[in-house]
Amino acid sequence: MEKLLDLTERVILITGGCGAIGRVVGRVLAEHGATVVANDIVPEDEAAQMFANEGASGSTIGYWRADATRPDSVESMFQQVEERYGVPNIVCCHAGMAGSFPIDKYPLEGFDAIFNLNVRSSFLVAQTAAQRWLQQNRRGHLIFTTSWVQDVPWPEITPYTATKAALKAMMRGFARELAPHGIRANAIAPGIVAVGMASINGILSLPIALVLKRQFRLGICSLQRQ
Repeated sequence: MEKLLDLTERVILITGGCGAIGRVVGRVLAEHGATVVANDIVPEDEAAQMFANEGASGSTIGYWRADATRPDSVESMFQQVEERYGVPNIVCCHAGMAGSFPIDKYPLEGFDAIFNLNVRSSFLVAQTAAQRWLQQNRRGHLIFTTSWVQDVPWPEITPYTATKAALKAMMRGFARELAPHGIRANAIAPGIVAVGMASINGILSLPIALVLKRQFRLGICSLQRQ
């Protein structure tokens, strides 16, 4: 059966690649022919086990451990990835975190941490990718992971919603400024899924699920992992 999406000869770098969503994204992209390089901060052996459990292993799935919030670490990552796998054609700024506190009790250090990872690291990674593409006169594609809460405020995660709104605006800035150079920028805004940060931070408790059910026109909200 012919593939609807052929990513053969594409090298895709995805930050936050060991997260619940990142692992699935990496596996599916590899299944469509891409060479996927996942970036995260977990040890190499743990990352290998995570991808094996996801059914994503082999020569088309790579891992590079690096801190995406540090300029020296990001620069080194791009250099090493380029030498080992080739210049990434697509860079997915996916790394992120969430925290759930009432707005009057949200810790300032938590606010700083979430902006540092969700916004600053995404800018740093996207900027580094763009610099390399421009220097080499290459086309490229930036993909930012935002969220539906960028437009729909949600209780107790206000700093998180603010970071996603910032990413949406930042994506538009990259897209407008770099379009003349053949560099695209887009964003994907997932809804709430019952894995990863949503489950860890207790966002998908039963009372919340009942509220969510009223938010969707189909009236369907499943907490089952699929």
